[in-house]
Amino acid sequence: MIIVGLNKKSFGLTEVIVSAVILSAVIAGFFATFVGTRKYINKSNHRVIAANYIRSNLSYLYNQVREDTWDTGELSEGSDKSLHTSPPADWPSGSNYSVIDHGGYREVIINLKYPVGD
Repeated sequence: MIIVGLNKKSFGLTEVIVSAVILSAVIAGFFATFVGTRKYINKSNHRVIAANYIRSNLSYLYNQVREDTWDTGELSEGSDKSLHTSPPADWPSGSNYSVIDHGGYREVIINLKYPVGD
């Protein structure tokens, strides 16, 4: 008796399941890449907004450098001074600046609290 081989023209259940698993792994990898990129972009946007916010406050303080207000103005020595402009409404409160006199020049330190981003 001669057994003739089956003429296979379709995929079996095992092959379909294996290909579905491989395809879902590839799609999950792409999805994870997009989610990670979105989080990175949100963090970067918050950092850019924070840098511009600090820049605007430093620009204001730069204009306050005057000999007649050196000891009484915005750049007088002290800490926990309020920033000139308000941060965005959804940012945590508590941002401030301090001025340290080093005898001839003053150091300005700005402490900014901003959301890291999700």
